Amino acid sequence: MNPATAESFIPASPEIGVHRWKPFTRETRLRNARDLGTVREQGRVTVGRFVVVKAVPAPDGLPKAAIVVSRRFSLKAVDRNRARRLLREAVRLLASGVGGWWLVLLPRQSIKGRKLAPVAVEVESIFREMGWWTPPPPAAAAPGPPEAGT
Repeated sequence: MNPATAESFIPASPEIGVHRWKPFTRETRLRNARDLGTVREQGRVTVGRFVVVKAVPAPDGLPKAAIVVSRRFSLKAVDRNRARRLLREAVRLLASGVGGWWLVLLPRQSIKGRKLAPVAVEVESIFREMGWWTPPPPAAAAPGPPEAGT
């Protein structure tokens, strides 16, 4: 792993070897047409109410993602940017549990006017259903102050 890529994968817990993925940094985006074409042609497709997700196992084992919002979605840049921001945040919230997949997210018309919560719930359910996301292990409870009266 080169140093630039290593910065995007911070160990969450050295003893269990889990890594936190920092999505949409330069190293963790699908950026070239060849990689996007691979996902488009070979990817498993899941369609939800707000988003279409295509994914293939990452050849290098490192998760990468892209959000594709064309002018076909909306002629208004503000609508395209809003959809992009919603999907980016939904993926960011799930980043700690994403395995080694290349993901391409395409918003659907029904995402217009939606808040983050329903979009994030749908993205999480799609990721869980397809096996692309597993929840991170619960953090160990820190010992609190002793109970009063004991």
